[in-house]
Amino acid sequence: MPRLPSPGETLCGNDFFTAPGGKGANQAAACARLGASVAMIGRIGDDVFGMALRDGLKNFGVDVAGVSITPGPSGVAVIAVDEHAENSIIIVSGANGRIGADDLARLDAALPGANSLLLQLEIPLEAATATVRLAHAHRVRACHP
Repeated sequence: MPRLPSPGETLCGNDFFTAPGGKGANQAAACARLGASVAMIGRIGDDVFGMALRDGLKNFGVDVAGVSITPGPSGVAVIAVDEHAENSIIIVSGANGRIGADDLARLDAALPGANSLLLQLEIPLEAATATVRLAHAHRVRACHP
């Protein structure tokens, strides 16, 4: 976009594309590409975005056995970028907003033997807090940006 829109304004953009990702998925893929053994715990929706994300992670070598498919939409981010690389971002958490006890049980089973846990805070805060507690109980270093 030439510039970011003002409230209530509609602007014509110059380009549009979609790509699977998200902070956690991007970091998992990067770690796997660097040779780390990476397993991801999370949720995707049963939509085309979720399937593309799962397939992309698998292609990078990320173990996605701990990623469950949840009925409904996956999380998405709509990012508007102007010609000066300033951006505005709208995030809809979708399936990852429904992280809960089942996901924490999968994490608890996956943590023994892990070196570290990378956590993004785009899940419910209660789930993020419980995740850090589980990592601590398993003596796994928890990292979050």
